[in-house]
Amino acid sequence: QIMKRLENYYSVLDIASGKGNDIFVYNGLHVKYVSFVEPDIAAMNELKRRYTILHVSRYYKYTSVPVTHLRARFFLMDYETFIYKNTSGKYDALVCNFACHYFLKDEEDYINFAGVCRKFLVDTVILTYLDYEAVKKVIPLDNPKYHIEQRDNLLYIKHHFNPELLPENIVRTDLLIKHMTGYNVEHKNFSEFFNDENTKNLDAFDRVYCGLYMYCVFTKINKK
Repeated sequence: QIMKRLENYYSVLDIASGKGNDIFVYNGLHVKYVSFVEPDIAAMNELKRRYTILHVSRYYKYTSVPVTHLRARFFLMDYETFIYKNTSGKYDALVCNFACHYFLKDEEDYINFAGVCRKFLVDTVILTYLDYEAVKKVIPLDNPKYHIEQRDNLLYIKHHFNPELLPENIVRTDLLIKHMTGYNVEHKNFSEFFNDENTKNLDAFDRVYCGLYMYCVFTKINKK
C-alpha cells in the first residue's frame, strides 16, 4: 500500500536493500530502473539471485508476478560510501525500508540526508523505521524484552535475549520533518494497518512493539 505510489516510476534508489525483499514489488509496480545499495555481500548475492529469477521466463508459469521490465544496478557498499562516490544523478524516488537507523544517528545526519534528496532531485522519499516518540511513550525502560537506552536526546534499543547485539538508534520523525524542507510529508503508525489476521501470531507485547514502527513519505512540493 505504501509502495504502490511508485507505480510506473522511472528510477528508484533503494538504500540498505538487504536481500531484496522489495525487488518483486518494484517489478509488480512496473518500475523501470532500480539502484540497489547494500554493504553485506551475502545479502547482495541473494538480491542478485532474486533479480535473476525475474528474468527466467518459466518462472511466470507459476506466479502472478508480471513479466519483468525491471533493470537494476547493484552497489556493494554502504549508504555513506555510495553518496561519497556518486556526486550527481537523478532518481524519481529514494526508498529505505527498516534500515535508515543505520545512517541517521545524530542531527547532522538528518541534515545531510535531506541534502542528498535534493542533490539527486528526488521527487518521493519513502522511509519505514522504529519511531522515537512512540518508543519513548509506550515501552517502559524496565520492560522484560528490550533494553532501552537514552543518550543526548536519542534512544537506542536492543533485545535482552542477545546481549552481543549493538543497540540500534531509533529514528526521530520530528528531525526528518524539520530538515526535509521543500517536501510535503505523510506519516502513519503501522498499528493503523493491524487486523486480527496479520497480528494473530504476535503476543501482546510484540503487537505493541510492531505498532512502534512508522512510515514516512515525503513528496516534493511543486513536483513537475
